[in-house]
Amino acid sequence: HAVWADPTTLVIDGDAAEWRASAPAAVTIERLEQFVQIGPRPPRELWGGPEDASLALWLGWNDSALVLYGEVHDQLADHDPGAWFQGDSLELFLDVGERGPIWGLDDYQVMLAPDWSERPWGVYPRPGQGPDGAIASDCGFGGVEVVNRPFSGGYSFEARVPWRNFARYRPAPEARLGFNLALCDRDGVGAHARFTGAAATV
Repeated sequence: HAVWADPTTLVIDGDAAEWRASAPAAVTIERLEQFVQIGPRPPRELWGGPEDASLALWLGWNDSALVLYGEVHDQLADHDPGAWFQGDSLELFLDVGERGPIWGLDDYQVMLAPDWSERPWGVYPRPGQGPDGAIASDCGFGGVEVVNRPFSGGYSFEARVPWRNFARYRPAPEARLGFNLALCDRDGVGAHARFTGAAATV
């Protein structure tokens, strides 16, 4: 469930106070069974526990943007400039139209790498998404803000993604937004990822 993020008081600064007081985390990734094997080695050989890679995520919304606050535990930062998903990142899969089994123009894959200053966010565009000539790193998106706060063994982050980037999507109370999330973690030994799914009510 997504909480109301009051635009008159919201500050994108990675501060936990306003989120932890509002509701429990909407999504948590902290168990071995949440891993999905995407390489030759099984998750049990790659994951060292919640301190190795885990996530608590809060979801918020207002009339202008999707807002996220998260706390990521990761002992070793490791990014891949050529393929975001093969390094440390979070991937957001959003369906802003009619729900269905086939990927369409109203489905989006957004990458967040809050602790990677060179490229803290991006979009994996599909044909027909974004303006003509949109580069693969942003798909014509604008107004995205991502801020992180390091702590021992990980970081917290806050992000705002304007709705105007999503095919004229307009949120409304109790509307349902198709939402899935992948937490990708690579500790210098190849890629592995865990996935969890959630239908976020906004």
